[in-house]
Amino acid sequence: MLISSLAALALGQSMTDEVRLMRYPDIHENKVVFVYASDLWITDANGGTARRLTSHPGMEFLPKFSPDGKTIAFSAQYDGGTDVYTIPTSGGEPTRMTYEPTNESVEGWTPDGKKIAFSSNYGNHTTRMSRLWFVPAEGGMIERTDLAEVADVSFSADGTKLAYNRSNSHQFNWRRYRGGTQGRISFWDFKTKSYSEIPADLEQNFFPMWVGEDVYFISDRNQSTLNLYKYNVGNKRITQLTKFDDADMRWPSTDGKTIVFERNLKLHTYDIKSGEIKTLDARVTGDNLAMRPRYFNLSQSVSNFALSPTGKRLTVEARGDIFSVPATNGETRNLTDSDGIREQSPSWSPDGQWVYYLTDRSGEMQIARRNQMGGEEEIIKTPSTVKVSAFNLSPNGEALLFNGIDFTLYHLDLKTGQSKLIVKDNAAAPSADWSQDGKWLTYSKSMPSLLNAVCLYDLENNKEHQVTKGFFGDGNPTFDMTGKYLYFISSRDYAPNIGLLGPHLEQGEIQRVYMVPLSKDTPNPLMAPEDEEPMPKSGDGESEPQPQPTAMKVDTEGFESRMVSLPYPVGSYFAVVGLRNGVMVYAPSGITQFSVGARAVLPIMPIVESVSFNQDRSKVAYKVGPTIGITDFRPNVRIGEGAVSLNRVGRMIDPNKEFKQMYWDVWRFQRDQFYDEKMLGLNWKAIGDKYASLLDNVGDRSDLDYIFGQLIGELGTGHAYVTPGPVGSDPMTPPSGLLGADYEAVGNRVRISKVYRGVSYVPDSRGPLGALGVEVKAGDYILSIDGKPVTAKDGVTKHLSGKVGRKVEIQVNSSPTTDGARTYHVYPTINEANLRYETWVEERRQLVDDLSGGRIGYIHVPDTSVQGMIMFIRGYIAQQDKEAWVIDERYNGGGWIPTFFIDYLTAEITNVFAPRHGLDQGLKPSLNGPKVMMINQHAGSGGDLLPYLFRKANIGPLVGTRTWGGLVGIQGTYNLVGGGGVTSPAFGIYDPDTKKWIAENTGVDPDIKVDDRPDTRAQGKDVQLEKAVEYLKGQMKGKKPLQAPPRPKVGGN
Repeated sequence: MLISSLAALALGQSMTDEVRLMRYPDIHENKVVFVYASDLWITDANGGTARRLTSHPGMEFLPKFSPDGKTIAFSAQYDGGTDVYTIPTSGGEPTRMTYEPTNESVEGWTPDGKKIAFSSNYGNHTTRMSRLWFVPAEGGMIERTDLAEVADVSFSADGTKLAYNRSNSHQFNWRRYRGGTQGRISFWDFKTKSYSEIPADLEQNFFPMWVGEDVYFISDRNQSTLNLYKYNVGNKRITQLTKFDDADMRWPSTDGKTIVFERNLKLHTYDIKSGEIKTLDARVTGDNLAMRPRYFNLSQSVSNFALSPTGKRLTVEARGDIFSVPATNGETRNLTDSDGIREQSPSWSPDGQWVYYLTDRSGEMQIARRNQMGGEEEIIKTPSTVKVSAFNLSPNGEALLFNGIDFTLYHLDLKTGQSKLIVKDNAAAPSADWSQDGKWLTYSKSMPSLLNAVCLYDLENNKEHQVTKGFFGDGNPTFDMTGKYLYFISSRDYAPNIGLLGPHLEQGEIQRVYMVPLSKDTPNPLMAPEDEEPMPKSGDGESEPQPQPTAMKVDTEGFESRMVSLPYPVGSYFAVVGLRNGVMVYAPSGITQFSVGARAVLPIMPIVESVSFNQDRSKVAYKVGPTIGITDFRPNVRIGEGAVSLNRVGRMIDPNKEFKQMYWDVWRFQRDQFYDEKMLGLNWKAIGDKYASLLDNVGDRSDLDYIFGQLIGELGTGHAYVTPGPVGSDPMTPPSGLLGADYEAVGNRVRISKVYRGVSYVPDSRGPLGALGVEVKAGDYILSIDGKPVTAKDGVTKHLSGKVGRKVEIQVNSSPTTDGARTYHVYPTINEANLRYETWVEERRQLVDDLSGGRIGYIHVPDTSVQGMIMFIRGYIAQQDKEAWVIDERYNGGGWIPTFFIDYLTAEITNVFAPRHGLDQGLKPSLNGPKVMMINQHAGSGGDLLPYLFRKANIGPLVGTRTWGGLVGIQGTYNLVGGGGVTSPAFGIYDPDTKKWIAENTGVDPDIKVDDRPDTRAQGKDVQLEKAVEYLKGQMKGKKPLQAPPRPKVGGN
């Protein structure tokens, strides 16, 4: 008995412990396979001890039993990417089935067990949807299907029909989702290529499971939770089978007799015949290595750092602890050495005896300090009503500034403990600089115009002085070390710009660095001294007395009139830091110093990630990648000089404790940053406690990330993302290359069905088979690659493993024989996405041209960011001679607020330029004529706002289907101590006229609804585009092509 008890303890999770977080279950008769801690496990359907099938450090997930129950297909990361693998149900070596350099998700097996179905965006022109593929069960060339928009499939018993979802929006961290990619149960007939759907309103319907004449699925049409329903394909009747109101059913799967599903992060079974529901009481046993405390070397994980006053030591932040590291010789000390607590943002006291930092030990972020040699932590008390986000010590160490998350800046007297509010900004957290005597602050403050003004704050008199008018973008002010000057960056060097469409007022790099004498009595520091003989020294050879420091004098009146521009070109500048003899300037080109004494700009070092100065700013620490160096602040520092050894920055980490800290960090981040401070009326603390109760069941980081998704998904808001943390992996197998083609099996040979040559003028949009001198076309057979025969058994991609960008010899022929075969050398690419996209766009432009007789233009806008602007302006400039335009924003991935597109689309010709020679030219360049915008469910974020603004501006109708519906935005990813991160929906967008939020969790509805159905798509049609052209042709009917008006008579006005 003693031996058994000790064995159970050694296995980590006791055999009697309740197990939760078992995910992605599948069932076959009396066996259930599931995922726990990124591994596959198999257990009896009645519960009991589970047997581990896989133990790879990467992810294994989405397991599906073969129809005979002997094999399990699953997705895994054994070779770096996510591919399809199989493994015997009894255990054994996994077999790789796919080789494409994209992610492949296992969907199931065909009923005859001959093929494995998987989904992947491979072969699509966009990454925003996945296509259905098959791979033979014994391995071989993958088979393309007509279904380009697939998730979660189930076959009819004879395998001729498919029930499926067209999107996987159940994987959004977004409960109660009601946008355009809502879950709909669809049907596809492989023989007739016909399509239908189960009628639905705005609810979510997921995971169809075809059993006889019924299709079971989960839906949130009632109870606001996902419950089980069934749909009879004969009488079309829908029946609700469960009525859970406390948690969703997730990831259901069936063998035709029993449905297994996850709910409340437990596994349950539903007996189809009786309706009985049981909880699966499985136990997992194993070494649980992912949760074992172990030592981590953190030399590659250093983030924030601070240089000591003398420059002899460096404090660094690494994975939530603060370390003190010697510049050259000495011991590395872990000052905080805490498990499950996040310490960050270290800073030295001016005397070098204390290290200050932020800690969340109490559950809220606080300022703390420890003796630099180690010792007990002391908490610096701040008002309990202020949530602290940053701090900044005074030069004499007697006070500090701290920021609240609400863009406030406070002053704290460390002797008295008294705090006072300095400023509350309108747009950003103020960052202030201290004068060296500790009596003045300087910061920039946002004006109602959202431009910034420089302010000086007199701490002795508690008075703010705004010293620039706020007519420009003035920022990053800093005092020099002598108290004579203030430096800042300002965007005020406006300049006109002239582009292809003529002059415009957009301003690019318009910043300069400015210097202001603080006293009106200080002469112009840039004026060179006059040439004169030196005056005689006083006394008999005695040295001149050294000037004594004087009190800092500040004249706030006339401040802006005293500013002078330093000899830097107009451009972009990141930051300035005052020195004893000038200012450090941090720019994209590198770090320089303006020397007041030399009146010149001196190069210091190339661009680095960040820097930290010692107390008198004579030394600097810099960071480039994993390297931190310490050098004197002097010209011509080379990267690598003074490199600090970080090899001893490391510690034992207990994942159990670290995961709990990370969880509450995520919870707190949402509480503090979510755009609705009332959290939509939800009891956020109760929700936090609910999911926190699951933390003891976490088996590895992927389980924790899953909980993160469940937690933030409760907010029911878009843009709630989780960036997964590391789960470990073996060395990655080099990915396979791609040739830019579609293939089909003909007998045992591989024939090219389509070549994606791409466009020659875009570097990454020219396919390997579109290179000069390569004459390969649809219908050709690929006979060999690098001398090895290519057959339907292996396909093409397997032969290109590890050959991305390498010279590869291919042999092709118009027939499947070597007689008359041609040989070419090509260079496979790792990514065909842009190649396929450019081909897709050109095909649609040509279709519009053909349907309209060349009268209608076509512009696709893939996002509201850089690529979207490129594609828009490319089409805008080239097609101004058309009479009408299709603006296609389907699959728009969002980006920036897209008002700039609307400005161009609403532009009108207001005058005509009439030269003596040549054609008259309307100004300003514009698209004068009817327009239509195409939308679909895969357009979101900025792709939601663009059609909304298009409609509001009365430019034209919207054609297609309802958009994604995610218009609460984010402001970057919040990084977690163990890697990965989360976002928080931080700002909403509303219409000031309607006083309603725009598109969030609804999407934008079309004026003319047309679905790009799989059946019409399989016929090679684009019915949405055809409808858009039809509408425009109707608007143009009976109208003559636009012509320039006759010129008025000269002198006749």
